[in-house]
Amino acid sequence: MKDKRERLSWRDHLGIQLLGIGIFSTFVAIGCFVFLYSNRFIVCEWLEKQGYMLDERNEMISWLSQEAPKYKMYPTGEVDEADREMVDREYLPFLFENKDPYISFWIYDQTTGKYVTGYVADFFADNSWLLQNELFSGFVGDQNDTINTMIKFQDGPADLVISSYRVMEILPWYLGGGLAMCIILIFFPAIIFIYSRIHYLDKIRREILEMAGGNLDMPITVKGTDEISELANELNYLRCAFKENIEGERKSYQANRELIRAVSHDLRTPLTTLYGYLEILKYGKGKENKQQEYLQKCIEKTEEIRNMSECMFEYALVFEGEEEVEKQRISMDILWEEFLMQADELETEGFTVEIQWRPLWKPEEILFEGNPFLMKRLADNLFSNVKRYGERLQVVSVEADMQRKSLEIRMKNVILKKRTEAGSGVGLKSALRIAELHGGTLAWEEKNGCFSVWLSIPCYMDK
Repeated sequence: MKDKRERLSWRDHLGIQLLGIGIFSTFVAIGCFVFLYSNRFIVCEWLEKQGYMLDERNEMISWLSQEAPKYKMYPTGEVDEADREMVDREYLPFLFENKDPYISFWIYDQTTGKYVTGYVADFFADNSWLLQNELFSGFVGDQNDTINTMIKFQDGPADLVISSYRVMEILPWYLGGGLAMCIILIFFPAIIFIYSRIHYLDKIRREILEMAGGNLDMPITVKGTDEISELANELNYLRCAFKENIEGERKSYQANRELIRAVSHDLRTPLTTLYGYLEILKYGKGKENKQQEYLQKCIEKTEEIRNMSECMFEYALVFEGEEEVEKQRISMDILWEEFLMQADELETEGFTVEIQWRPLWKPEEILFEGNPFLMKRLADNLFSNVKRYGERLQVVSVEADMQRKSLEIRMKNVILKKRTEAGSGVGLKSALRIAELHGGTLAWEEKNGCFSVWLSIPCYMDK
């Protein structure tokens, strides 16, 4: 399992990310509000074009231009400012006809620049607090759209200043909508971010439940670089470690079973041979001049059993999957002598064995790196397989030959037509593992009633 765990950067913390989103969205919201406020008059014009609002300034200017020549700017005599509006209503009545509640206008004598008359839009008369408050009066002053023009009275030209506050008609709703949009722009990205992380947490929860159900092959999704992603990453490592532990326990259990089966298999062969020789001696079946030979065989088999019990760790190396065993430079005659001895035992069991050494070099001239004990076990496993399943009336052939830098040994025997028991395959598996530990190969084939084995061991010549 490759370790990719790293400490979180300060930028990867959820709080920092959420703060960054909040700051960014706040600036975007402020920019959006400023944009909307700056284009309020353009929005009004668009609404006017669509027919949702009316701007009667042009009609008012046309009306005043037609009516003004019928009147004089100044009434006769001096007019008190307090009475001006009353006098104007009586003296210049046309000014107060067709009034628009959102339009203010002022008239100035073009010749003298003197203020003549005017009025404030009825909207401000109804909301006088807007003009009385300094804060709001400055704000309201920014909402006018002013047109300057000239009209002619009987007693001279005058400047007409018309200010439209039509935007005030939609401003409360316009600003309210803008504020609502700003609030959405501020909080919506944060809500989306929080929702995505909660959704991701829920996905992790479902995957953990899947893992708890026994599916350790399903990885925990790692998305992002924050604390939640780090949690998912750690859970992934936990899952992989737990899976490796279970797999290791399973392999260890299987290796122990294979070890027990292999030991019982390997012990059975010398014990069976020992029992056979002891039975010959007990019942006097053999020739008297061979009794000493049989006793020597019994001693050898007993010694072999003792050596096997002392070398149990070699079995553990084979079956627990270790890649290295204790090796030394040995000659091939150790393995070949074991093959010859095993062939002799087969003949005592009633088999006919044809064993041939074909290389031009003698066995002691061919060297290889190996473990003597394991090589003897390899030969014993191959021949014990013949003893159990081979047909005694048929020839067992064993041939050794050199192929490039390897010694190849081929064994072939006819299989019993009726087997008393099925083979477990432990002997061949043990032999295969031993061959692999020595850098060699072992293959076998059962075809047309014949069983063939090919063993290849890397070697070199003694110079």
